[in-house]
Amino acid sequence: MLILPAEHKLNWQRPPVITLALIIINVFVFFRLDATDTRLYNDAYDHYVNDRLYVMEAQEYADYLQRQVNLGLDDRFDLAAEVQQAVTDNNTEELIPLMLTDRGFVSYLTDKGPEFLEPEVYNDWLPKRQYIQLNFLDKLSYWQMGLIPADIELGDLLSYQFLHGDIGHLAGNMVILFLLGFAIERILGKALYILAYLFTGACGGLLFAAVEGNSLQPLIGASAAISGLMGMYVSYYRLRKIRFFYFVFFYFNYFKAPALLLLPLWLGLEIYHFFYDSLSHVAYMAHAGGLIAGAAIMIPWAKWYQPDSEDSHSHDEADLEFRTQLSKGFKAINKVDFDEARSIFLRLHEHNPHHSDIIRQLFHLYKIHPKDPDSQRFTQLALEDALTFNRIDEAIAIFEEYNRYASGCPLSDTSYYFRLLNGCLSTNRMSEAEKLLDTIGKSVKDKGLISEGFRSAIQAFNAREMPMKAKKYEKVLENLLTTSGPDTV
Repeated sequence: MLILPAEHKLNWQRPPVITLALIIINVFVFFRLDATDTRLYNDAYDHYVNDRLYVMEAQEYADYLQRQVNLGLDDRFDLAAEVQQAVTDNNTEELIPLMLTDRGFVSYLTDKGPEFLEPEVYNDWLPKRQYIQLNFLDKLSYWQMGLIPADIELGDLLSYQFLHGDIGHLAGNMVILFLLGFAIERILGKALYILAYLFTGACGGLLFAAVEGNSLQPLIGASAAISGLMGMYVSYYRLRKIRFFYFVFFYFNYFKAPALLLLPLWLGLEIYHFFYDSLSHVAYMAHAGGLIAGAAIMIPWAKWYQPDSEDSHSHDEADLEFRTQLSKGFKAINKVDFDEARSIFLRLHEHNPHHSDIIRQLFHLYKIHPKDPDSQRFTQLALEDALTFNRIDEAIAIFEEYNRYASGCPLSDTSYYFRLLNGCLSTNRMSEAEKLLDTIGKSVKDKGLISEGFRSAIQAFNAREMPMKAKKYEKVLENLLTTSGPDTV
């Protein structure tokens, strides 16, 4: 599950320079280091296999994991069992990636090996293992610049934030950084924004290190700093209701809620996963640390925050001009001067292409001219806006009003009919769904799309125990499919 604040809209006339710079730096660092890390790891792997160290280490690794679990130093119970099973089944090669990079195991075997290994075995193993560590593994970027709880250095608190494990890790973090960063950059200003970003990332790293204790596993990634942005966002708006985007499995939508109420939910999820998702490589405590730090530093800031004077002046000027033009547009409508109103709202739309109120006004101003291309354009934009934010009643009203004026002028993009039909069916608006089926039957030429839409409706009628309606539209569909028209594959 993913929940992100989405109150601000991006203004490319004032681009988020620092956020874009952070993304560019992260991407550059990843691709700059990835090739070197891949070569070093492959060389280490080849030496490890050629020296057949995995044969000697496999049973010792199984014993080591079981010992750590028994002493309460490690909670990877399932992994310990799987490793022992692999050793029993003589499938030791599948353990190579684990044994090769487990620094805790190497340190344990180096220190304690003489107590239980034959001297000749230990003396043969040690120099080969040390050669691999010193010449390859220790040079990997995440060992050199990652945050290692057992060996924290001040610079690591910053450098770890710019390292990522793979392209998926990088892409996911950068998308969320962009979605959150531009809003916080606008609120804080460039200088304070970058300081707050790095500070919350460092705080997340410190909490991770405090919880993990003597772990030798490095922490990498921008997630703690990004969690800090989430904490700042909701702390700034406090109990004001703002818009959030959520994604659960394959479903996504928006909702409004008091901003600060999301903070305990996010923290709760991180803590839950920390205790019940122990096999994951996600640093949940780093996320929690970033969230707490971000929320904390924004509490005093939200009380006395004033934007940079130049930025504030330009923003206020633009806002005043917008409101002035908006007022002129409504006055023109009240005077029934629709040509002037259209001209004003078109200019406003150029600078505010996603503004819902402007789109709605342009729809109403053009709906009486259905043959004008702009009538279709603003009808479809109004439908898009309403459907995107799940305002089904509004979308139905737009559809019905357009049909009232535009009989015989179907929408050029017929996908809106089907999106609206699905919205009606999913919210039990069956009478409106019937009107849409009538429009689809008259306006859509693609038999495949017609069939798909009608069958969805027929299934919905049956599910609601409306068999007469289902049979009616089965018959209508049969008639539509037997008439001439293009087939689809």
